[in-house]
Amino acid sequence: MIKEGKLIQLVDFFKEGVSSQDKLLIEHSERVAKLCEKFSRHLKLPEEQVQNIKLAGLFHDFGKLSFLKIINNGRKLTSEEYEEAKKHIDYGYNFMQTFSEFKEVAEIFRHHHEKYDGSGYPKGLAGTEIPFEARVLIVCDAFTAMTEGRSYQKKPFTAEEAKQELIRCKRSQFDPVLVDKFVEMEL
Repeated sequence: MIKEGKLIQLVDFFKEGVSSQDKLLIEHSERVAKLCEKFSRHLKLPEEQVQNIKLAGLFHDFGKLSFLKIINNGRKLTSEEYEEAKKHIDYGYNFMQTFSEFKEVAEIFRHHHEKYDGSGYPKGLAGTEIPFEARVLIVCDAFTAMTEGRSYQKKPFTAEEAKQELIRCKRSQFDPVLVDKFVEMEL
């Protein structure tokens, strides 16, 4: 179980590092964490699992602190920049592994760029090879990214448009059972 004092210290450290470099990153992470909690509760998961998924949502992009200049350039990344930015998972995962209380959380967010069809990264896991908690995070992160907008998007999706995109991409990017459960949830 995660000790509250250690958690508060880590959250403060994350917010300090991010807010000085990119307020949007912390806002995105907080929205993902809230949605992860809501969706996990909708799924009626045990409290410890809810909290681990919520924390994974908060820290899933922690490693991006090392790549803010690349990812915040206001344009689509080149293939070289994209390959470099993909390393944010390893940076965040390796950092979180130094805290025994956060090993489970790190295992969840380590897989938040895997795709249900196996075409994602870092390991190319497919289907149920992707940890369940990570599959929850993947859906929540994607929905949040679509609805808040990105520099490479013309405009953010509405909630309904984002749900339709999740449905369109279930089985390729997303767990189809989780997508069906997500779209039935009131937002």
